[in-house]
Amino acid sequence: MRTLAPHCHATRRTHRCRGFTLPEFVLAAAIFSLVIGGVIYSHVMGGRLYQLTLAKLGGTDEARRAVTWIEADVRAARLLDIGTGSAASFAPAVTGALQQGNALQLSFTTNSAIYVRYFVDASTGDLNRLLSWEARPRVIARKLADPNIFLGEDYLGTPQTGENDATVVRVLLTFSQLTYPRLNVGTTNFFESFQLLARVTRRLTD
Repeated sequence: MRTLAPHCHATRRTHRCRGFTLPEFVLAAAIFSLVIGGVIYSHVMGGRLYQLTLAKLGGTDEARRAVTWIEADVRAARLLDIGTGSAASFAPAVTGALQQGNALQLSFTTNSAIYVRYFVDASTGDLNRLLSWEARPRVIARKLADPNIFLGEDYLGTPQTGENDATVVRVLLTFSQLTYPRLNVGTTNFFESFQLLARVTRRLTD
């Protein structure tokens, strides 16, 4: 007798993996490239903005230190003269002429032989602070475009043409280059101008 083998009807699930078509692959690669490009561009722009901000903060810090020196000395001064000067000499502005120049000389007593002198070296653009009892001046700001940074004014901001006990000293620092990091200032550069303006007067008058 012939025996028939049993027939199994069990089903088997077939797994199929669907791949990308060529258009889908190209689209995915394009999106990925755009994302990577955006990340790189953001990183580059962030680094550039950081450098520009660092330059501005460096210039502001240097200018602030210089103005802090000048403000403290002017407020404590008893004698004050604006004129033309260097490390070797000082000539106050004559009466009747505009009280403006590259130098400011201050004395804390009535003895004018003991003084503090601020002056801008026109050849370097450096603002210097010189004490009468020291041999060398100290540079407190660099790369100033205009050496005539000092101007005598009255309380209304009108320029003076003579000496006055209530003279207001206007200090205008116009930078031609920022130092840390080094960055030129001008119409063809990122910063067209970089200035700091301050006005200060004496506490003591004769």
